[in-house]
Amino acid sequence: MQMISSRIAQLRIKHLALLDIIADRGSLREAAKVLCVTQPAVTSMLKDMESLLQVSLVERGQHGAKLTTEGVIARDRLTLVLNALQGLEDCIRAPNVKEHLRVGALSLAMLEMLPAIICKVRARRPDITIELQEGTVDGIIEGVMNGQLDCAIGRLSDNFHQEHYDALFVRPVSIMPLKAVCSVRNPIARERTVTLKQLRNQAWILLPKGTASRETFERAFIQQGLQPPAPAIESFSWLSNFHLAASSELVTVATAIAVDRFVQYGLVSAIDIRWPVKLPPIVFFCRKEAVQLGTVKIFHEELKRTFTNSPDVKAM
Repeated sequence: MQMISSRIAQLRIKHLALLDIIADRGSLREAAKVLCVTQPAVTSMLKDMESLLQVSLVERGQHGAKLTTEGVIARDRLTLVLNALQGLEDCIRAPNVKEHLRVGALSLAMLEMLPAIICKVRARRPDITIELQEGTVDGIIEGVMNGQLDCAIGRLSDNFHQEHYDALFVRPVSIMPLKAVCSVRNPIARERTVTLKQLRNQAWILLPKGTASRETFERAFIQQGLQPPAPAIESFSWLSNFHLAASSELVTVATAIAVDRFVQYGLVSAIDIRWPVKLPPIVFFCRKEAVQLGTVKIFHEELKRTFTNSPDVKAM
């Protein structure tokens, strides 16, 4: 076990939160109100931190206070420590529970992937409690980076930079192809070997710009020299999109695992086209220092077992 330096050992819990509060409120006076102390006390705390770390953390001027570059780095690291402490409290204060796992996931994984994994984790360790947080790609990456989540199932976005690779343990899980769907009453549901040129004239329900599904959808048309169709409706929920398509002439796209499930329910019909562009792979990730946590290790092991032989996804 690596011992912390004597200087760092002098930091207290309020020190850990101070920089984040200053960044949020923009002044030492407002930070003092949040911490329920006097402004001189906050000034003293800040001086202590700057002395211990031997850098300037906050710039003060006529318009308030803002973090220096070193202050931002320190704030991000200290936020991680605070969230880890909160996770510890959640774990040890829960009645009759020894371990707690916080998992972030995209909505697709929440509905189609996590149930099988959680059942296996619970069968193996029924004493573990699991907290699920649904979010966007960037949201769950941020949650893992700042320690609010122990691990996550998601995709890597364009905002995934070298600092993320340096801090995170990342493993690909599966590749899920994209499929187009429509109402079972839509005439295009009965056609065979549908082309993108035909689909270009349909009325579409699409996820917003910036999502992996939307980018994959549009790239397919662009690669064939076609202008991507503008959506008639934009909706972030693929589940809502299925219901909209089922009750109208509109068509939409989603991952194959979701489409196949709702085709089985009789809600929608898959359009006969193999989407020519692949979605980015689904990945598992956590902070490197968390990969050996018992709960994270068990979750990752069951995730690999669940999707190695899954008929619905291509394992990686």
